[in-house]
Amino acid sequence: MKQFSFGILFYLFIFSAIGQGRVVLHLPDIKQDTRFITKRDIVTLAILLPTSFIDGAVERFDFQNRKYFEVKYGASETGFFGSKSYQRLYDSPNFYNKNFGVFDFYHVADDIRKLGYLTSGATFALSLKYRRSNKEAIIKGILFFAASSLSKRVGDSVFDLTR
Repeated sequence: MKQFSFGILFYLFIFSAIGQGRVVLHLPDIKQDTRFITKRDIVTLAILLPTSFIDGAVERFDFQNRKYFEVKYGASETGFFGSKSYQRLYDSPNFYNKNFGVFDFYHVADDIRKLGYLTSGATFALSLKYRRSNKEAIIKGILFFAASSLSKRVGDSVFDLTR
């Protein structure tokens, strides 16, 4: 089966001759999207790629004892980007610290990556409802995994102090 991604307007002008010289206009089913990468997939990637980048950055940040911003930009040890930011926040607790935890770069980025992975996983799972075949779902899963891995690697290299 041929798949076209030229849009609905293209399909409105597809004519085929059937039988005794009669021309029939074939209108596609609007619910079935014939493109391989759909709007749902774009939304999933729009959530997944930044999340993977943040995941790689947070892992590298933690691997380097959370000193990236101190070494690279001279950030304070007890500031938002510092390696000992938890000390400042535990010494003067506020509403956020009492109820949600430490408000610093590491913990905020960690929460963002967890929420992003859950959201992108849910959007991918919901898009499986509209798949045309199991083969398509497997191919998309592999493509999303590869895109996520590449984005994570980029985030890891950006936060590498040895470069």
